[in-house]
Formats: sequence, structure tokens, C-alpha cells
Amino acid sequence: MALGIAACTQYRSVGVTFGEEGEGLDGFLCKDSSGRYLLDRGAPDAGLRTVSIVSDVVGLAGGKPGCRTGQLIRYCQRDGGLCNVSEGFRVCNTVDLPAALGSLDRELVREAVRTQLRTLSGKQLVPDTPDEHVILRMVATLEPCSTVQNKLDFDNDQLIGCVYSCPTLFDRTNEDVYLGFETLVGQCDQGVRICASRKLNWQQ
Repeated sequence: MALGIAACTQYRSVGVTFGEEGEGLDGFLCKDSSGRYLLDRGAPDAGLRTVSIVSDVVGLAGGKPGCRTGQLIRYCQRDGGLCNVSEGFRVCNTVDLPAALGSLDRELVREAVRTQLRTLSGKQLVPDTPDEHVILRMVATLEPCSTVQNKLDFDNDQLIGCVYSCPTLFDRTNEDVYLGFETLVGQCDQGVRICASRKLNWQQ
């Protein structure tokens, strides 16, 4: 996928990746406390259904925290909140993702999601980034683009996935930027809520 970045008077693209085997897509494979995939939310039938893929730039107040989830949360909670979604950078695309998955094997779900996200290849994820370390975040939600384009807070009950980058200086990177989600368990809906929150703060 291509991330459009304006650098001074020149325009260049930075690629993003979910890893060679799609390992970064764990944030799209989370389940809730009942053991149901978040991808299954509101899905009456099996197959594909259109969801919104919302890309944001998350500012870090000039800092560069570590990339681990715990490090980011601790940093973002300092001094009343150091992490904020930057206004004016949001882009919303749509993609068809699998739904009504039931007990389908996790790796099969991963490959199905990976296949569908490839349809975003070449599309702009954000129009620009500041000349400082920021996080690129990608949220999947059932809310339509017309609803989320101009509001910073997502409806937690409509979230179905989230991935993010390490703090990156995009104007100066020359390699693909990895988007992922750190979890050791399948029940990670709380992590999706944290990832999708405006300030990357703790969510119950």
C-alpha cells in the first residue's frame, strides 16, 4: 500500500506493510469476551461486507516513545495526555472484509483479511505528515466514512480492528513502515479500543 507524503515542494510515497506473513494484522483478528470475532459485529450472513478503514496521524508532542504497547500507553498518559490525533490528516477508505466467521481458524481469517486489504494498494492513506515523529494508525469500523470523517471519537461498539506504526519520521524514512498490533491473546477487544481512542489512552 502507498502512503502519500508531501515533503517540502516534492511529493513522494512511503509504503506500508503488515509483515511478510500478515502478522501485523492481529489487530483485525481480535475477539470479544464472548469469544466472537469483532469482524462478526452486526453481520447476519457470511461473506463480505463494506467497512470503513480510517487512517490517522497521531502526534506525540515532539517525543519519541518506545513502540511496545505499554511504553506507548505510559507515554501518552503523561502530563495530561501527550498523544493526540492530528486534525486535518484523516483519510477514510472503504474495503470489503469477511464477516460471520464463527469459529473459523485464525490463520484463515488472517489470510482473508490480508487479501481484501490488498485492494487498498495505491490509495492514499494520509495526505501528509508533520516533520516530527508521529504514529500512523489505521482503524476499521462499521461507521460510514460520512460519519467518521469529521469526528475524532469512534463508537467503540462499531470497532472491528486497529493497527498502528512505531513512532516514525515519515519525511525521512526510505523503507516500508510496518503496521501491527501487539497482543498475545485472541480476546483483545480492549486493545482495539485503546488503539482507536483519540489520545491512545486506557479503555475499559
